Amino acid sequence: MKYIRQLKKELKLSSLIKKGTVLLFIFAVVFSFFSCEKKKEAPVNLVVSADSADKIDRQILFNYAKQKIADDVKDIEYGVFENDSSKGLIAGREFMSEKEWGMIFYYIKFVNSNPLKVFETPLLKGSLNESLLKRLKLADYNYELFYYDSQDYFLGSGGGEIFTYLIDLNVKEVFYAHFFTVPDKPLSLYLSPNINRSEIRDFFTKNFQRDYPNLVVVSRDFDLDKEK
Repeated sequence: MKYIRQLKKELKLSSLIKKGTVLLFIFAVVFSFFSCEKKKEAPVNLVVSADSADKIDRQILFNYAKQKIADDVKDIEYGVFENDSSKGLIAGREFMSEKEWGMIFYYIKFVNSNPLKVFETPLLKGSLNESLLKRLKLADYNYELFYYDSQDYFLGSGGGEIFTYLIDLNVKEVFYAHFFTVPDKPLSLYLSPNINRSEIRDFFTKNFQRDYPNLVVVSRDFDLDKEK
């Protein structure tokens, strides 16, 4: 009887060891599966609604723009850029090569939470480094305009320039103001000929006159690179 009891104990122990081995194997397989899943980049699920739109995390929007446009997106702005009150996302990319340099801005509109890329600008002069990008509301508009300002990035002690843009996504148009200072010329501001609203013209001129009260609005643009 003693031998039988001992045999039962050994058989029971052997069974527990086998069960433990099986459980360890299952655990290893499950852990390996989830580890592989974590390595895969999950798509950004962006849900936009009237209640949640203003609470969306900026990093989520940034990752979403990279997935939708390109991985080299450098900056974004999110707001109401059309008079139908729909939310939109603007993403900026910079291009710096021997053939081309400048920026392109892309506009993604959310229609019933579905993203649609509805507009992109031509290649614009400027850089996204040390620049100012923001939403801008003018008095006679019921939606926001997108504003870009290169600030001091292209200015130096011997002269330079500032590129500024107002983009009206409601009409899909880019308005341009170029400030430049060169030797033997007055401080000058060129306004793009498509500016046909006084609000936009006044915004550009008054914005620069605060820092440069003696500037002159000129009718001809100036390319510093070609004039060197």
